[in-house]
Amino acid sequence: MLDEQYHYLLNDFVNGMGWGSMLTLPDKFYPMVVRHFYCNLTWTNGRHGIELHSYFLGNCLKITRPLLARWLGVDLCANMTYFVRGREFLKFAAPTNPLFHTKIIAAICHTRDTPSGIKKGDLHPRLLILHLWICSNILPKKGHMDEVSPFEVYLLFCFVKGIKLDLPTIILKEIVRIKEADGSKALGFGALLTRVFENTHILLEEELDKACGGPLNHFTITQRKVLERINTRAAQVDVNPDDVNEVVDELMDDVGGNVNAPRRASSSSMTPQMFVDYHREIMKGIQALQTLGNAHTTQLRGIATT
Repeated sequence: MLDEQYHYLLNDFVNGMGWGSMLTLPDKFYPMVVRHFYCNLTWTNGRHGIELHSYFLGNCLKITRPLLARWLGVDLCANMTYFVRGREFLKFAAPTNPLFHTKIIAAICHTRDTPSGIKKGDLHPRLLILHLWICSNILPKKGHMDEVSPFEVYLLFCFVKGIKLDLPTIILKEIVRIKEADGSKALGFGALLTRVFENTHILLEEELDKACGGPLNHFTITQRKVLERINTRAAQVDVNPDDVNEVVDELMDDVGGNVNAPRRASSSSMTPQMFVDYHREIMKGIQALQTLGNAHTTQLRGIATT
């Protein structure tokens, strides 16, 4: 689990996807209960897609997409994309958009131009911690954290571009994949299953619990100097403030001075932190513009109905 003081590194990505509640999962899990859950796990195709069934501790547990969405506090999404193998990724959207994979790589990588064999070190600096969080909570791994799987590549792209995916579908299919692996994959989703057990009133008082660990923790952030690595690699990116100023000017023209827009960049060079702060100010202005536009739309609809 990631300490709350570092949530700011993920908030924009995770909340933008509508998965903010995944940052506040329980900080403990029950190893033996999780083991029994997987041992007795079966699944069927139901009305809403895949359904999980397990019997343990005298309880018969059924997990469907709508139930899991309610327990996790996320919305269902019509986009239920999920795949595992690289060849599925290579076929994905290629018939209609031959440049689709090139766009994906350009959005998430800074050293590669092909979708195969991507490593963690190829990712843009701002995606390093997001990738570790995905490997801990969405697509749990037993190891090989440096490797970026085909679906991890696509999921990172969706985070960057704001393409919403159906979280319950991903989790349910990952749980099935863990079961089918027959021990070669870690029994993941311990904290998530604790949330499920709590919502289904399964008695856990007499069960031994264990603190959640994983590849994304305080040690990862501090002792392994992840933040320093991000800043060092971000410093290698040449940022032209004139390009950012064009966005600011367009924003000011659109809002007619009704929004407190960010200050223009006046220096010919910007530090990574300055650029991050500047980008945040721009996003605040854009959000204010969207709010203003929604208000005008509401007023126009009111006039049209009178």
